[in-house]
Amino acid sequence: MISKRYFQYVRFVSYAKLERARKNFLRGSDYYNAGDYESAIRAYSAAIRLNPNYTRAYYNRGIAYKGKGDYVQALADYKRAIKLNPNHSQAYNNRGVVHYLKRRCALALDDYNRAIKLDPYNAQAYFNRGMCHRDKQALDKAEADYNQALILKPDYAAAYVGLGNTYYDRQDYEHSVIANTKAIELQPTYGRAYRNRGVAYEKLGNSELAADDKRNAEELEDSVKNTYLSFAQNSDRVRS
Repeated sequence: MISKRYFQYVRFVSYAKLERARKNFLRGSDYYNAGDYESAIRAYSAAIRLNPNYTRAYYNRGIAYKGKGDYVQALADYKRAIKLNPNHSQAYNNRGVVHYLKRRCALALDDYNRAIKLDPYNAQAYFNRGMCHRDKQALDKAEADYNQALILKPDYAAAYVGLGNTYYDRQDYEHSVIANTKAIELQPTYGRAYRNRGVAYEKLGNSELAADDKRNAEELEDSVKNTYLSFAQNSDRVRS
């Protein structure tokens, strides 16, 4: 007969492993926030070895792998996080971003659709889906997604740039200028918004304003690490 003391010992060992996993997980987040992706990956991996069902560790490690450009491992970790938690909207969104970066727009669309179904308030997923629609020249769908992202997040500068790109594709240069101007008002260091607005001004025949925007864009893109570029956006925030 197994003694009560044995069960107490098993519980203690299990708790100790989970606590060690948690500490490695938190260490990984500290490394990630410091920009040390390799150390973050090692710490998250240690957490996973101690707790193989640690959904947040897989999710965060996927973010770290994506940060260092290892898309294969990022996809594997997001897939595992989704398997452990099928309702993880942000994991679907982030996996969609990696598919998009690998030029797999159909797979990206599937993931963005799932992310939105699970969380209709996920502004990033609408923005990212808008980018896929624009790439496919489904401009009405792209515009609808960018607008929905802005309804959910009115200060979403990148969504205004996306909207401006959609107007530009329609040769609606005046509205492209308006959308990019709004992005600049929200984020004055947004070099790409200046560049895009300058191109639209050029199409409108306003060479002076076009030259000003081009000059501003070059200065900003040279001096500022711009975190608001208009490309697919995953949540870079690791979960604690």
